[in-house]
Amino acid sequence: MTIAAGYVCSSGIVLCADTQETIPGYTKNKGNKLIAFQCPGLNLIFAGSGNNATQIDETAYEIAAQIIADEPKDAGDFRRSLRSILGELFPKAHYPRDRGPEVDMLMAIKWKGDASLYRISDCSVAPIPQRVAVGTGVILALQLLERHYDRTVQIGEAAIICAYVLHHVKKWVDGCGGNTEIALIPKEGDGITFMPSSEVDKFEAYAQAYDDALKQLLLVAPRTVNNLPLFNAYIDKARLELQSARAPFQEWEVTFREVAEQLGMNYEQMMKDSEDAAKAIFSAKAPTPSTPQRSAEDESDPHDIEGEASI
Repeated sequence: MTIAAGYVCSSGIVLCADTQETIPGYTKNKGNKLIAFQCPGLNLIFAGSGNNATQIDETAYEIAAQIIADEPKDAGDFRRSLRSILGELFPKAHYPRDRGPEVDMLMAIKWKGDASLYRISDCSVAPIPQRVAVGTGVILALQLLERHYDRTVQIGEAAIICAYVLHHVKKWVDGCGGNTEIALIPKEGDGITFMPSSEVDKFEAYAQAYDDALKQLLLVAPRTVNNLPLFNAYIDKARLELQSARAPFQEWEVTFREVAEQLGMNYEQMMKDSEDAAKAIFSAKAPTPSTPQRSAEDESDPHDIEGEASI
């Protein structure tokens, strides 16, 4: 049992997974589920789901060995090499069959100046253009990815979204848990970088603080229709909580400068591209604010409890 997810963004791919391995009704252990192969000119990384961890690892090793040995010259060669080894490992089943795939895994490849994401289900393989998840937590993971997916974000920001998604899946789905592993596969630069566990833990702590700060706002508008001070008090409280959650990221720039350097990317350009994309989105969507006109009836709310504005 596991959860693994992939996120394709403007500057590369993020691949992530939990570390809990479970034998239902017996035991649970921790294990690394991201398997990376780094060679000159070719980098592969896998994350798998299935009932047999050894089979998942073997599948990843066999695929990597075949592709590295074949030295594909173009995308066509790569697909033929991949389908050849999958055909040996998982002969086509007679359909319909009464069970799911033996191995359901994600594969990211960095090759010839680009990065691509694939999903492999036994002998079937398909490219993934946006986001994907596999494992027992797939339903919740896909819901959260659908809600927060934005292809224009930079790879470091996509990692934060993935940390948020796995935080919730580990919290709410039985069989998912442990730590979160996050790998960054950029289109530019060389190699694959694993995000430090201390930074991942920081993102997951922020995910919880973010939820705690915002969940109180769900009922604010309907509850404070005639009480602007109370409305502002709720907003101020949420702002203070988010500012507190922001504090651990004061050294965020230092961390991502190091990550950008390891990936061979330019940090200033990465941040500028992200800011430009955000400005374009908000300038297209945000209406011009106007000052609301309040009537005498808005001055008080008979349903407000004395002292409720002090939160």
